[in-house]
Amino acid sequence: MRNTFINNYRKAQRAKTTHDDTKELYYLNVPDNHTFNSPDSSYEYKDIVNCMNGVKKDLLVPFKMHVDGYKYHEIAECLEIPIGTVKNRIFHARKEIQKKLVAYST
Repeated sequence: MRNTFINNYRKAQRAKTTHDDTKELYYLNVPDNHTFNSPDSSYEYKDIVNCMNGVKKDLLVPFKMHVDGYKYHEIAECLEIPIGTVKNRIFHARKEIQKKLVAYST
């Protein structure tokens, strides 16, 4: 079982590696168009921002910090609130934004 685990682990690590055999590394230099690279030009992004602006401030501040990449404990320290409260506010902000987006699209 140990050897099987090690073999599968190594196989998974090799699968994460990208090999580009094309001339001048064409595939490594292709821009990633299917992701959220330019949200300002996206209509959906503007809808999300409009819905976010309608959320209560006490929910919106931790949510925006989380979206910006802060960890839960960092948000809790910065806002001087318990970590459970941070998680709760982010959850409720997400739910409120989802409700507004559903109502906005229909």
